[in-house]
Amino acid sequence: MTNRIGIFGGTFDPPHIGHVLAAQYAISMAKLDWLVVIPCRGHRNSKGSTMSPYSKRVEMAHAAFRVLASMSTVSTLEEEIQSKYTIETVERLRKHYHDDTEFVLIVGADNAEHMECWHRWEDLKDMVTLFPIGRDGQCDPEKYPVRMPEVSSTQVRQAIEDNDWALVESVVPPGVLAILKSEG
Repeated sequence: MTNRIGIFGGTFDPPHIGHVLAAQYAISMAKLDWLVVIPCRGHRNSKGSTMSPYSKRVEMAHAAFRVLASMSTVSTLEEEIQSKYTIETVERLRKHYHDDTEFVLIVGADNAEHMECWHRWEDLKDMVTLFPIGRDGQCDPEKYPVRMPEVSSTQVRQAIEDNDWALVESVVPPGVLAILKSEG
């Protein structure tokens, strides 16, 4: 019997309710047996911006996805292999699972529209099943009828900078909020 393993990568800086909902949606609708959440070492859209330290983003990912602990794990694989490309991470994951494992790559609809620009995209698309998820205000509602709330880590970081903790509290899981507040 084929196992379906989901791969959900992101900077998770910080992780928010949209990430958690997307993960739960993927587990259910892509019929995943397991989900691997992978905080990325970097992100192609983060050039010139400052990211929180990797260890903090991993800690926040653990806090955010704790509600899905029976179906998922947070992995530091990208840090361990010093990877910066999705294809390298998938290749490493394939070495750890049986040959009959099917990998499902969960991506935002915005990324799905430009994946042909990804490093070794032709190889990657042969190794994974793509599971794009839309977000309100960020994708065509005709193409992505089910969408996650319009919330982004950028908005959360701006709310923190503006000292708008009511907004932050409304869009990040409690464990993530505690980590963010502990740092002032």
